Amino acid sequence: MTAQLQLPGQAAAPDGPIDLSTMYVMHFGFRRDLDEFAASAGTPVGDRARWQALRTRWAKFAMILEHHHTVEDEALWPRLLELAREAGDEAAVATLETMEAE
Repeated sequence: MTAQLQLPGQAAAPDGPIDLSTMYVMHFGFRRDLDEFAASAGTPVGDRARWQALRTRWAKFAMILEHHHTVEDEALWPRLLELAREAGDEAAVATLETMEAE
């Protein structure tokens, strides 16, 4: 079992068969960026330059998030599901299937 990285704002990081540090770092960054986007909601309507910068940053954020989820769907979840099935861990299989369906 691999000890997992625990970062601020993370709900859990149980030890497991795969090092998920990169995923946890990405999720930490997504939470940080979403907090900053929320804080920017008070930007005055007339501040066109700042709204344009936010629009550009949001487009990059959305592209990275989409790529991240695609990698999870294609590489991470199938591998974890395979390991859970090999271990005969039906609870883990059910949890992973539920997460994948989301």
